Amino acid sequence: MNCICKKKIWILPILIGALSGIAAEIPVPIRTEANGTLKNWKIRASAKTDVTCIQDGKQNAFRFNKPKQIVMIQTTDVFTPSDYMTVRVKASFKGKGTVQIGFHLYGSKRAYCGTYPGKKFKVDSPDKKEVLENVQILGRYGDGYLAPEQLPAVGYVCAYVYPGAEGEISDFSCEVIKDQPDTSSPIASPEIRKGIPPLQHRLVLPDTVYAVEGVETNIYFDNVFLSVNSDSYVFDIDCRKGNNFKRKWSFTPTKKDVGIHPWTLRVIGENGLVAKKTVRLCVAPADAGSGRKISLLMVGDSITEVTTFPAQVHALFTKAGNPELTMIGTRPAPVKKGGMAHEGYAGWTWGHFLERGPFVKILNGKPELDVPGYLTGNHGGKAPDFITIQLGVNDIFGSDDFRIYSSLHGIEQNMDKLIAAFRKAAPNAVIGIGLPTPCANQDGMGRIYRCGQTKYQYTKNRFMLSDRIMRKYGNGTDKNIRIIPMYHNLDCEHNFPMQAYPVNAGNPEKQIMPKDGLHPAPAGGNQLGDTLYAWLKWQLYQQK
Repeated sequence: MNCICKKKIWILPILIGALSGIAAEIPVPIRTEANGTLKNWKIRASAKTDVTCIQDGKQNAFRFNKPKQIVMIQTTDVFTPSDYMTVRVKASFKGKGTVQIGFHLYGSKRAYCGTYPGKKFKVDSPDKKEVLENVQILGRYGDGYLAPEQLPAVGYVCAYVYPGAEGEISDFSCEVIKDQPDTSSPIASPEIRKGIPPLQHRLVLPDTVYAVEGVETNIYFDNVFLSVNSDSYVFDIDCRKGNNFKRKWSFTPTKKDVGIHPWTLRVIGENGLVAKKTVRLCVAPADAGSGRKISLLMVGDSITEVTTFPAQVHALFTKAGNPELTMIGTRPAPVKKGGMAHEGYAGWTWGHFLERGPFVKILNGKPELDVPGYLTGNHGGKAPDFITIQLGVNDIFGSDDFRIYSSLHGIEQNMDKLIAAFRKAAPNAVIGIGLPTPCANQDGMGRIYRCGQTKYQYTKNRFMLSDRIMRKYGNGTDKNIRIIPMYHNLDCEHNFPMQAYPVNAGNPEKQIMPKDGLHPAPAGGNQLGDTLYAWLKWQLYQQK
């Protein structure tokens, strides 16, 4: 991050008029500092008694008196937003209640662009100020299709105070830092990428791809390369193993294939080479880990909760030559001894697992991670041999090019906390971080999410998160944290649930389209299970 511009101002918050149930703005006179009162701000609240303007030493402040509805406060001082910048807002709160701090962005003609209030702070500190901070890392707002007045032109620092809050908020500051975006690919060299716009032609592959004797593995090119139309490119595989088809590379290893093989993908466009990477293809034998007893804790979102891919992992481990597998988890309830189990929760993000759920206990009214307590209740206090985490889809789903950097910043913070808790409770466990899974085609996305998200934008978001995870955890700093490439082996053309729909209202002819955008059909879930199984078998083979 290169600091080009840095601005710090002592200010007081803003309000979001889009919230329902808020009364008209209550005007507050602008007064001079000599009178010991506040200036350059305004309040929206349902009653004048909800807020009192006070002075806290040299700082002006607000006192909130248990409002019955949300109170919003807004500065009239502005900062100038731009693409690729970081905005850091701070404040202090002394008292009890729920508070948010952040900012709004508007276009040059007051066209509303976005709200960035950050997370809700639940404060219980009546005698001491608690520092609140909201960091938003903004990206590229548009691709040239927005009118100039719709692009962010002014920003206002804001705060929300929720019903029942009682206390003082003060010490507001806003810091604006101009960023230099990282537009490089983790794969393609700078020479190849010269002149290519950010995020385009992005090839995202980990350094290692896993396979296991007797189980098919595939790399679907559309899952690893970002383009508007993959049919416009040639995908050329250089490897002595497998078959190079138009849409995929496919390989079912035999005993003689066990070991490590070089595998290179070249992506060729009309003007020549646009991306290239060589990875290790690691093939495990079918009997890797035979005679051992191992335990596995699988953590995830709805992709896990559907249970298809955990069930496939369980089924594969029942085959001859495998170790005895114990799956740890409370879902799906009731868990049968020796059966399939996991901790998958629909709609959950990395952050959700820090706030509630199986690994959290409430201490002094606040959530606290307690992985040892979970293991005591569900695995006799013993640490698992393997922990796999399949999250991220819900974290980045709603982002666009402007919001994705803030999403990634928050995900990384939450990821660090959860992984650190697992590492502390299970210091010898191998932790596998699954890269987020791909979606169906645009028909599937449009069927479920209407105009809320496109396949192209979701894929960009997914690639950026995968890139961030690989850079952070794929460097071998912790030898027991590994990357699981969960996305390359899923057939997004055929293995999502399909249904026949009318071509249009005037034509009874039916066409087959995906009826889900993110959740694979059982065949796709089995492919995800095959991928995780291959990863686990290679880890066992390496531990021989």
